[in-house]
Amino acid sequence: MKQTFKNKKGFTLVELVVVLVIIGILAAVAIPSFTAYLQRQKESDAKSECKLVVAASQSAYMELYSKNRLTSVGADKKQILSMAGVNGTFKGSIFFDDSEMKIQTLTYKAENGLCVKYDKDAGVKYVISNENALTPLDQYVDEYEKLVEQLYKEGKINNWAGRESLMKYMHEHGNGYMPVDSSFLTSKYFDQLEDQLYWQPYYLSSKGVSNSFGTLLIATKSDGSNPSDMHGQWKAYLIYYDGKIYETGKTTTDKTGTHPAYIVVSSLTNIKSPDEVHDFLLKLGFREQK
Repeated sequence: MKQTFKNKKGFTLVELVVVLVIIGILAAVAIPSFTAYLQRQKESDAKSECKLVVAASQSAYMELYSKNRLTSVGADKKQILSMAGVNGTFKGSIFFDDSEMKIQTLTYKAENGLCVKYDKDAGVKYVISNENALTPLDQYVDEYEKLVEQLYKEGKINNWAGRESLMKYMHEHGNGYMPVDSSFLTSKYFDQLEDQLYWQPYYLSSKGVSNSFGTLLIATKSDGSNPSDMHGQWKAYLIYYDGKIYETGKTTTDKTGTHPAYIVVSSLTNIKSPDEVHDFLLKLGFREQK
């Protein structure tokens, strides 16, 4: 008996094109929506981290207040991040309102890379911020800290690397020493200073590179190009720390007039914790710029 089979009809080219067009339309609608959802979730996670950081910062500052150790420098940022249980970083300074005893503003970079700015007095207190809004000096400090961390992880420096060797790496592998902008030379005596000043990075630590608790900048006449004077002989006219500028309060007078006098800062190595920095600089003879 002869068996016959009917031809099974497949999709035509037109039908396939129509299906692909429909899939394309659905993808065009769905993918942006899904991407936007992921972005909103990412922003929500960053803001949640920042809220924990603000709460931890508030607690840390109140602890300093209770111990009568509240200074314009503030609390240990690494300790605050540990208290909050987050793995992000601070961007710039934490500002504390002494009159209301509350955190005023801070900018936090979450683990997912987004920056969140907190402002106590703003209508919307937590806002996704642009990291590039940092001041050039904050970016310079950030660059130095990242370079040191990278060198340490790669084994190019050990835990007890000298500050001078790190300055040399900064000059050779970073962008060199940053010139001091004239806007920071507020004292009238700086008008008599003919030499260009440069910001030289200096890390603070009592336990080595991996446990450094802060970075400050020292304004010296050294641009880092002379290996024998990489550190400017530890003579500073200005100090930058945690968003604040300290200028020398000392002057010297000669036949040409009164000039700002440098302060020897080699004793900075004696600082053991962040809350000592402010008072230590004042005792050396610096004064905080207002």
